[in-house]
Amino acid sequence: VFGGLHFLDSVMSEMHSVSNLWYVLDLQDFEWNIFQVSKNAPCQRYCHAMTSIGKYLILGGGIGLLRHDDIADVAIEINDDNSTSAAADGDGDNIFPRHSTIFDLYLFDTENYKWKREMKGHISGDWPCPRNSFTMNTLGGNKVVIFGG
Repeated sequence: VFGGLHFLDSVMSEMHSVSNLWYVLDLQDFEWNIFQVSKNAPCQRYCHAMTSIGKYLILGGGIGLLRHDDIADVAIEINDDNSTSAAADGDGDNIFPRHSTIFDLYLFDTENYKWKREMKGHISGDWPCPRNSFTMNTLGGNKVVIFGG
């Protein structure tokens, strides 16, 4: 399990924070562990999707808690209509961090425990528009299909 919203109580009445933690279930011991891989990790997010192909977990989209250094990258790479651009206060200064619907794409190598961000220019075809609350599934062992959002 990657990221998501953390709540202060079990009835989810008060949100505590947005996360980019990994929760790993050990199927031998049936024990949950927090696994931290911080280098090149995706921004904190929720309403995203993840699937796997071979040794890779593929993560994309969602509502991300963007940092200042994320926003230009995401906006330039994903769309041209400012749907991921920074909010501005009365002085025109950018406000960070902020929540924004995004579609970025990350691969996590489960053998080397490393994240790699896939850039729009390295993948041919039409890049999906920013989206959240969608599904991502593998098709035929070498394709990823997204639907909804």
